[in-house]
Amino acid sequence: MRAAFLLGGAGIYAVAAMVYKALGSSDLKPLTKFRNLWDVCAPINFLECGSDELFVGRAGYLCAALVLKQKLEIEVRKIVITQI
Repeated sequence: MRAAFLLGGAGIYAVAAMVYKALGSSDLKPLTKFRNLWDVCAPINFLECGSDELFVGRAGYLCAALVLKQKLEIEVRKIVITQI
């Protein structure tokens, strides 16, 4: 649940980063915390209920990364998913 977009940290950190930017703050804590969530959702099957689910899975994290790229014009992190 930590990496969830709508129900967890990814959405909160993404919104916080956009609010900080709108207020003119240069604090990067929300972006750093957002980036650190990738380590949680990088494994292929990190959730039993579906790792690519929007509300709690990897898709939510990727959605937040896309929003940050569009709104803040920054690349959050190169994301590479490989299946062995």
